This record gives sequence, C-alpha cells and structure tokens, in this order.
Amino acid sequence: MAVEAIIDKIMADAKAEAEEIKQKAEKEIEKIKEEQRANIERIRVSAEEEGKIQAEEEKRRLISAAELDQRQRLLREKQDLIEETFKRAMKRVIEMGRDDYCRLIEALLIKAVDDGDEEVIISPKDEDRITQELLERVNLKLSEDGRKGQLKLSDKTREMAGGFVLTKGRKEVNCSLESIFSLAREELEGEVAGILFEDKGP
Repeated sequence: MAVEAIIDKIMADAKAEAEEIKQKAEKEIEKIKEEQRANIERIRVSAEEEGKIQAEEEKRRLISAAELDQRQRLLREKQDLIEETFKRAMKRVIEMGRDDYCRLIEALLIKAVDDGDEEVIISPKDEDRITQELLERVNLKLSEDGRKGQLKLSDKTREMAGGFVLTKGRKEVNCSLESIFSLAREELEGEVAGILFEDKGP
C-alpha cells in the first residue's frame, strides 16, 4: 500500500495536532484523577467513622471499584483524544491548498499504480482537483518509468474524504484518505499518544 507518499505529512500533522490539544488532555486527565481521589478519600473516611469489620471490607471493595472506574475513564478519555488528533490531522490534509493537494495525489498515484492503465475513482468533492489533466501529468511519469501511462478518470465517483481508488477489472486499490489514515494510525498512534500523555500515567 502506498502509504509512504503521505506518511510524513500525516506524521507531521498528527504531531502538530497532538501538541495543540496536549493541554486539553492534561486538564481532562487530571480532572478525572482528582474526582476519583476525592471519591476514594470519602470512602476511606466513611469506613473509618463506622469502624466495623464489614465497613473495612466494604471500603476495600468500593476503593477497588473506584480505581477500576478511574482506569476505564482515563482509557476512554485517551482514546477520544487520540481519535480527535487524527481527525484533525486528516482535516488538515483535506483542506490543503489546491496545488499542494494535487502534488500529494500525483505522488500517491505514482506509488500506487501497478500496470498504468487503471481507472481512477475519486470523490465528487475532488472533481475540480483530481482532473484528467492531472492524470496526464502522472501518465507521462509512468511512461518514463516503463509503465503504460494510460490512467483515466472513472465515470463513477465514490463518497470518501479524499484520495482515490484505483480499479482494473475486479481489482481495486483503496487509496482513500480514510484508508491511508487508518493504516498510518497503526504506525503513529503510539507516538501521538506519547506526545499527548507523556508522564501522565494512570
């Protein structure tokens, strides 16, 4: 899969978005921890006031439940923040200027094309950016590279955020932004999480 064509762009944007929402992440995580610390302290005080064996057992049970709830809430919060980071990074790519976006698509096509006579399915939103003129520039480079250089736009379009799908016969190569970001996320999620939650363990 031709993720390499935009992996650096995705990485840069994801890191930039992670830095932007890092402060939000820190505040949300600290808020959850503070709420749970207060909850656990209330449980301890209540048990000590009752001073009974049953109360001690109940205290341990409630504290354990509170700690589990905190871990689950922290996990959900972290997952939500990572999701937000990648959504905002993809939005950056979608909203790139026309020239930058076209260069990105050209590079991706050159890496993704196999034979060079595939049809290119695009999003209706990209009809004014991914044109046959763009494909002709790519075709020239494909010909120089020993491939057929006969790419053409498909009569069909497909709903996607951006990018394209290559098709030839029954074979498809999905280079939509959704597909590329999904694959890139597998590689980058740990690094982005490190930026968001550095030294912010449960």
